[in-house]
Amino acid sequence: MEPAHYLVLPFSNWALHETFIRSAEVSRKLVVDRITATRSALVAMEKSHQQLVAQLAAINADIETWRRRLLPVGRLPRDILSYIFELSIADETSAFLEEKSDDPIASLVGCRSQAFSVAAVSKTWRETALATPRLWSKVHLDFSRLATKNIDSPDLFSALSLGVERWTPYLALTLERSKATLLDFDLLHFGSELLSRHSEYRSAFMSVLSQAHRWRSFSLSTSSLGEEDEYIALYFQRQTPLLELFRITHAGYITGPLRPSLTMRFLPCIPLLRTLDIPADLLECVAFAAAPALRHLRLHCGVVSIAALCDILRGSPELEALSIRDVTNADTLSSGEHELCEFPKLTSIEIHDGTSEILESWGSRISCPSLRSLLLDEHCEDLWAAPTSSLFTTVAHLSVAVIRSYRGTLSAVLCRFPQLETLELLEGSVEPGDFTALNKPQTGDPSRWLCPRLCSIVFSGLVVFAGRGVAEDLLDFVQARAAPVENLAVEARLQSVTFANVVTASRVPLWLPDAIADVLAIAKPACML
Repeated sequence: MEPAHYLVLPFSNWALHETFIRSAEVSRKLVVDRITATRSALVAMEKSHQQLVAQLAAINADIETWRRRLLPVGRLPRDILSYIFELSIADETSAFLEEKSDDPIASLVGCRSQAFSVAAVSKTWRETALATPRLWSKVHLDFSRLATKNIDSPDLFSALSLGVERWTPYLALTLERSKATLLDFDLLHFGSELLSRHSEYRSAFMSVLSQAHRWRSFSLSTSSLGEEDEYIALYFQRQTPLLELFRITHAGYITGPLRPSLTMRFLPCIPLLRTLDIPADLLECVAFAAAPALRHLRLHCGVVSIAALCDILRGSPELEALSIRDVTNADTLSSGEHELCEFPKLTSIEIHDGTSEILESWGSRISCPSLRSLLLDEHCEDLWAAPTSSLFTTVAHLSVAVIRSYRGTLSAVLCRFPQLETLELLEGSVEPGDFTALNKPQTGDPSRWLCPRLCSIVFSGLVVFAGRGVAEDLLDFVQARAAPVENLAVEARLQSVTFANVVTASRVPLWLPDAIADVLAIAKPACML
């Protein structure tokens, strides 16, 4: 093994290396310092970059803001913008007030949503929306959402408190923002029995009643009218000088002693009221003020006497339309002599789910010389066994459900309407012989037909032809009434027969509409000669 060899440097070389080391350490320290300085500069540059990016975003936002302001909608004066906001809910408001929509309640809900939507677009729009009182004058409250628990639950009132707390701010907000403008209220699923049992519920409802002087329309639906001191009519004894529409919808019949012991005043000041829709039961226990502007009266669910009806009608000289549904007549046929009540401007009567006693009793005690439209739907079988009523003599448009009780019912119906121009059959069965009496002139007067002004027939509902002979009778009737006949006015000739439900009513021959159309098309040019 060879011995190890070591390099021995002279002392002067050791000193030189130490110098190099010290120099390298100095250089390293300088590099580290430069790295630290560079990192600090990088952090500062990143911070500066973020600031520049934020400034750029702010500049872009300013540019976008000014660009929007240059748009036509951004340059609109605020009063014009406010007017546009009002127009945006005009159709929904009209649908609610005039009931033009299939669901007028949904229309008012749309008004409420529109108000909050336009207020959330921009600062300018919000300021304008808050300064538009009419935008906040549509109040919709669904009382069924106050509590989701069963009414027998011990936690009901805590649930009610939570519900009231949720919509009380909305109610207060709309009342504040609407300022002094007229209000449209819609209250769904109201329960009068809870007013005495829940103070917050009662307080919220009373805040609605406190604005009665601002009501333009008020609609309330309930499943119960209440009993005695909780009877719903007790809450509507305030002055309502601006009210145009009032509606209480009660789903169900009156059962039990619900009425209070004393007659109360109800809506004591209604000079502008145009539409009144209430349960018929109210007529028997409340005193109505005069309604000089009332045009439409609707009664539903209850028992009403002719005396109570006349009391409210006497104070409504401008009444044009009367509608009753699920109403029972309280008068007896042997009620003695009564004063005849005349309503000169009443032009339309609708009776749904009525009885023959209504027409028999009312027809002998009410005179409507201007009556032009009559709708009779879902009546009992003996309806047309009632004596001829003076109500029928001026009717030009009749909508009726044909209910079978004996042969020739349709002819028996039409012979009561000498001025009839349009016949609309809503439902029922048409049998052979129904059109036979209509094919010939009146007995003893060859120059006049039965219903000499009849010019249009509409089968709008589920009308079934009970037998093959019905179609042939109808076709013969159309040929006889559409063909030109001497000494008969042109208005007396049949001009149209419409089948709106031929496919569903499978008993109506599909060839019949085309055959009738051909007869009418041939007869029309002949009538013009």
